[in-house]
Amino acid sequence: MQKNINKTILILAVLSVMIRIFLFNAMGPEQHYQHDTPSYFAPAQSLIENFTFVGSEGPQDIFRTPGYPAFIAILQFLTGSVYSVIVAQNLLGLLMAYMAWRYFRQDNETAGNIAFGLVAFNFLLMFFANTFLTEVPASFLTLCTFFLLLKGSKDKGKALKYAVAAAIMAGITAIVRPIAIYLCLPSIIFILLCYPTWKNKLVLSVVFVAVFSIIPISWSAQNYQRTGQFAFSSIEKNFFLSYMATEVLSAEEGRSHLDMSIPAETYAKLTAEAEKRFIEQNGPDQKSLSEVKRSLALETMANYPMTTTICFLRNTVLTFLGNGTTLVAKLSGLPTTVTAGIGFIYTIPALILALTGLVCAWRKDPGFAVLAFLFTGYFVGTTSLVGNFGPRFRMPVEPVLCILISYSLCAIFKKKHKNRLT
Repeated sequence: MQKNINKTILILAVLSVMIRIFLFNAMGPEQHYQHDTPSYFAPAQSLIENFTFVGSEGPQDIFRTPGYPAFIAILQFLTGSVYSVIVAQNLLGLLMAYMAWRYFRQDNETAGNIAFGLVAFNFLLMFFANTFLTEVPASFLTLCTFFLLLKGSKDKGKALKYAVAAAIMAGITAIVRPIAIYLCLPSIIFILLCYPTWKNKLVLSVVFVAVFSIIPISWSAQNYQRTGQFAFSSIEKNFFLSYMATEVLSAEEGRSHLDMSIPAETYAKLTAEAEKRFIEQNGPDQKSLSEVKRSLALETMANYPMTTTICFLRNTVLTFLGNGTTLVAKLSGLPTTVTAGIGFIYTIPALILALTGLVCAWRKDPGFAVLAFLFTGYFVGTTSLVGNFGPRFRMPVEPVLCILISYSLCAIFKKKHKNRLT
């Protein structure tokens, strides 16, 4: 049986590699290098040349965290080619598929193959593996954190070891993808809900927070030494004003919730107000411009709670249903509206299957279901509160969603098999 499993997985892996190579060539440099890519390459080049982290806007720039630039720098230094990053990301994609297979194969051979296939052939994972963006490394690290926490809940003797390893992985995830800075919260909730005895729950929670905090606090201290700002990243302060607050205010001004663009006029109005407040500050406790922008964004959202709630729910739906078909439109020449509609033919059933899979997982492995719910809720919820980013910001949990779909498909196949027997 083991030989058959390996043969099936090998065939699926080879097919996945062939599709990834085709996708790499079809995308070309225009898609490999995305809008955010230069902000990763600048500090990576600084690390290679001077072994110092200098952002794209100079030494005072704390927008980017060091995880992904360091990943680029190490691979480029070792191989001499920046495209080794794309090779490594595609290997991580296949490794995630293997991890999904390992989770299922102990129970069901078919389920393991389905899980491998869904992760290995996931279009978004393949697409982002061929870009210079954080999505695939962050997905891999999140999945490692996920399975380490899950294993710790099932092995009391090694729970401490797994908790420490999971905390380290979660900390590394945060310096690769800053949105994971509060990943300790769903992790702690899971430990409190699913680990045995209250003594273990409390001890492991404290250990997890302590170990997890080392990495982000160390980087914040480094930023303080360089710039005088004890902050992990300035990304959150910028995004609230640029996206969610702008969406809320423009909706209040009469813009349709179905309009996905970020209106430049509304953003300019908020920016001008923030700059005015920054200049008019008095007293010793003056805020930075970024802090003023964040305060104004939160104030705007608080002033219109109903509109903020509607925008949040809309962003959540779009994050789940986003299908990344812009590339398909470019490759095929079809209008984006057409390819997006075609994409919904996949994403809507996929979401239904994932939700059904959550129920199936609860019946078979409650710990997995709880952790999947917490992690998915965290990543989708936090990004939806900040703004409308589409499928890119569900990527850290995309492999988990694929596994949930596997649960549904296996339940369907099992039911059909029973019906045939009867």
